[in-house]
Amino acid sequence: MYYTIDPDVYSEAVGNTQPDGFWLHKHDVYPQSSVLAGQASRSKLQHFDTVEAAQTYCKENDIAPVQVNEQPGLPIEWIRAEVPQHPPAWFDPGYAGERWDDEY
Repeated sequence: MYYTIDPDVYSEAVGNTQPDGFWLHKHDVYPQSSVLAGQASRSKLQHFDTVEAAQTYCKENDIAPVQVNEQPGLPIEWIRAEVPQHPPAWFDPGYAGERWDDEY
């Protein structure tokens, strides 16, 4: 688990040239009880007007480590998601006509 401080992407998406504040995000993994078990999760914890205010909040509440992202966007580990080379043991290629590979 780790935390990031990211520009408010929505404000830039609607035409603002500067971010309208910053979000403190918590990055973790969904628990086994979730249908998304084992996948990366990102939760918005709190919004701040400035990076400095977010950093002060983190220090006062023992939240660490915190990475400050100057540019909006997804963390690189989300972009580099790996697809397994082999299907899981439960995969049945005959079920519903689905195939794991492109070779027909």
